[in-house]
Order: sequence, then C-alpha cells, then structure tokens
Amino acid sequence: MDDLKGIKSIRETGFFKQFWYLLWRCFVGFFREKLFVGAVFGNAAFACLLIASIYYNTGAVDLSWDTNSNKKIIKDWMGLAFYIGNDVFSWSVMSQVIPIPIRVPLYRKERLAGMYSAHSYYWSLFLGQNILTLWYPIIVACGCFPFLGFKDQSFENFMEFFITCIMVGLAGSTFGFMWGSIFKNDVQATTSSIVYLLVSALGAGQFVNLSKPSWVVTFISNTSPIRYAVERVFRRVLSGNDMWKPTLLQLFGFNKGDEECLNALLFICILFLTLGWFVLIYKTSKL
Repeated sequence: MDDLKGIKSIRETGFFKQFWYLLWRCFVGFFREKLFVGAVFGNAAFACLLIASIYYNTGAVDLSWDTNSNKKIIKDWMGLAFYIGNDVFSWSVMSQVIPIPIRVPLYRKERLAGMYSAHSYYWSLFLGQNILTLWYPIIVACGCFPFLGFKDQSFENFMEFFITCIMVGLAGSTFGFMWGSIFKNDVQATTSSIVYLLVSALGAGQFVNLSKPSWVVTFISNTSPIRYAVERVFRRVLSGNDMWKPTLLQLFGFNKGDEECLNALLFICILFLTLGWFVLIYKTSKL
C-alpha cells in the first residue's frame, strides 16, 4: 500500500519522476523475490559448468587431412557456436515472457487509477528487468571463454565473444518483453514463444546449411537472432586459424561478417523493443 500511495502522490508529475520511482519499486521487488535472483545466477553458473565441461578446449584442436577426424572437430565447433547462441537467446526470452503477463492485472488496476503513464511503466520495467537478466550472458561469456581453448586468446577476441553474448541476450530479452506484452496469460505467451524459438533455431545454420538455402530458409535465417550470434561465435572459434577459416565460413554460409551480424542484432533489439512499446500503448488505450 505504501508503494501505491507513493506513486499516487506523484502521478501528476513528469515522466522521469514516475520512471525512477517505478524503477526503484522494481528493484525492491527483486529483493523480495530472492528465488528469482538466485535462479539467474544459479542458472548462469550451471550453464558455464555445462558448456565448459562439454566443449573444454574444443577450439584448441587442430584440423588435419583426415576427413573423419575433421568432421568430428568441425561438428564440435559448430555445436559450440550454436549452443551458446541458442542457450543465451532462449533463456533471455523465457526470463521475460513469463513475468510480463503476470503483471497485467496489477498494471490494469494502477493504470485505471491514473497512477502513472504507460511510457514510464514500460521503460522502467524493461530497464529494471534487464539489469538483472543480462547478468546471465555476462556470466556465461566470462565464465566459459577461458575454458573453450580458442586459438585467439586476445582481449579483442574475448570482447567480440562477450559482446555477442550480450547482444543475443538483449535480443531475446526484448523479444520476450514484446511477446509477453501481447498476451494476458503467461501460458499462452510461453507456448507461442517456444514456436518462435524453434523456427529461429532452424535458420541458425546448425540444422540447415546456409550456403545454398531455399527462399524459406533464407527468410528464416535473415530474421533469426540466433543465426547472427552463431556466426559471430563461430568466427571466434576460427580466429587464429587462417588456413581453414575462409573455407569453413563459406561452407556453412557464414558470409555476413562480424559488423553486419552485430548491426542485425542491434536492429532486431530496437525493433522488438519498439513493437513492445506500441503494443502496450495500444492495449492501454483500450482499457
């Protein structure tokens, strides 16, 4: 009740005052939901342990002229790139798509009372949620990189790997936030988001080769955040392996480059974030 009284007393103030108050309330909620905070760090630690144990020193293995041996090594490299991109994206989606519909009844009640604007609610909740959920890709990137055995252990290669995890995590978070804003029921939001995850994974290059795809696969891959993350991680694996790098990138159809993949992820984040904002404003106008 104190939170509601506090917001009610400033509901006629500007956007920023409402924004900071709602952001503070979001942080207070995190401290009350210690299980959720523990799940973020616990899941991230488990993911680090799992990835590091399965793909330990995978990047340090050299290719040879033995075809069978090379197939196994390349499959491991591709599996590593796909697993990291898919894991971070999927976790980020689920961390957002589930809580958002649960908040709808409270939001409807407070919004009808005129306690704050839809804009301040959306941006404060998005920032508050992401300050916590982005710890997952941060921990995964920092915890896994030293154990994967990449030939290029430079700080530059690490930062490219780190940025990839952050951006694909942010893409998943913005999609989950947008998708959760559409539905009133968390079950519907979760079930339907799984379909998008499956389709995005299909166009990531693991199940279908992207070098000579059909127009359907081309469309899916161009709209899949996982696809861009997989290429960037795969390039981190091949960094320092100048002999095989051009051949393998061409073989798998990973020809967009680091900068184009990063720009695509940034565009996807902005698109999902903007769509979610418009969805909430539209639904608020119908209250």
